[in-house]
Order: sequence, then C-alpha cells, then structure tokens
Amino acid sequence: MPKKRKNRSAKKRGKKPSLKLIDQKLNLILKKENRQLKGQKKFFKLEKEQLEEVEDFENLERKQLKELSGIEELEREIKEQVSPHPLRRITIRDISKALIGAFIGIISHFAFSEGAHLAEGVSVGRASFILLVSFLIGFIFIYLTGYRKILDRKLLFFLPVRLVAIYLVTLATVFFVLYTFNFTVGADISLIYKQVAVVSLPAIIGASAADLIGRE
Repeated sequence: MPKKRKNRSAKKRGKKPSLKLIDQKLNLILKKENRQLKGQKKFFKLEKEQLEEVEDFENLERKQLKELSGIEELEREIKEQVSPHPLRRITIRDISKALIGAFIGIISHFAFSEGAHLAEGVSVGRASFILLVSFLIGFIFIYLTGYRKILDRKLLFFLPVRLVAIYLVTLATVFFVLYTFNFTVGADISLIYKQVAVVSLPAIIGASAADLIGRE
C-alpha cells in the first residue's frame, strides 16, 4: 500500500510542471498576438495618415490648377483689352502684302489678255506641254511651302491630292474668266483648250503665291 501511494504522488507531481509549461507557452503566444495586433493597429493608423496626406495633396493640386486656369483666363482678358485690334493699325507686313497682291494682279491681267491672244498661234501639242509645265510648277510651289518639312509618309499622301485640287480649280477659274470677258465667243474647242493652257501658267503661279502670302 505505501508503494502505490508513492507512485500516485509521483505521477501527480509529474503532471503539475507540464501544466505550468503549457500556461507559460500560452502566455507567450498571447503576448506575441497582442504585439502583432498593436503592430497592425500602428500600421493601419500610419496607412490612414498617408492616405489622408495624399488626399490633401490632391485637393491642393486641384485648387492650384483651378487658380492657374483663372489666372490664364485673366491674362487672356487683359491681352484682349490691351492689345490693339489688327484692323485698327497698319503694319509693314500689311503694306508688303498689298504691294505683292497689286503686283500680281497687274501682271496677271496682262498675262491673261496676252495669253489669250498668244494662244491663237500655239499648237495643241504645245498647249498640252504648257499644261504639264503648269502642273509641275504647282507641285514645286506646294512642296516648297511646307511639305518638304514633313517626314511622315502618310501626310505626304495628301500632296498630290492638294495639287490636283488646286490645279483643277485653277483651270476652272481660267475658263470662267475667259468666258466672262467673251474670249470664248465664236472660238472652237481647240482654241479654248489652247487659251486655257496658256493662261494656266501664270494662274497656277498666282494660286501658289496666294498660299505663300497667307503664311507667317
């Protein structure tokens, strides 16, 4: 009997240390979890503060952009009020454009009247050659007025389209002017063709010059 009691007491003594160890481990786990929770709370708090700072920065940026747009609008209004209207003053550029326009108009008048008379002594083949020369001159003028600076091939596709449009408008204008001044009255088709061909040369130059004058 005494031996059995001793064994039982030994077993009880052996169990007590294991429970204490478990309690210690649980306490350590709880402490670690508390630390992690505190760390997460700090992290969430810091993240919230950063989001608030970002929102404040965005609001400030929007406010600055609004103020900047207001300043630009104010500057535009001041320029409109201060700067003189282009129709209220005459510059050297206006005088030079008027001189060039008058010069071209005078020359085109003589070229038109003389060309219509010279067409009577020009053959149909020579008239066709003059039409080809007029087309080439129009190509050179249009290319030099801006298309030579274009490197994109897709934009260069519009060069022949623009050239053909200007060329057809020029020929139609020449025919209209000839018809208006009675140069086509009593004339056969071949003579009208030769008159249009001869006059098309100065006309295409004038059309190209108009494009040049309109540029800054």
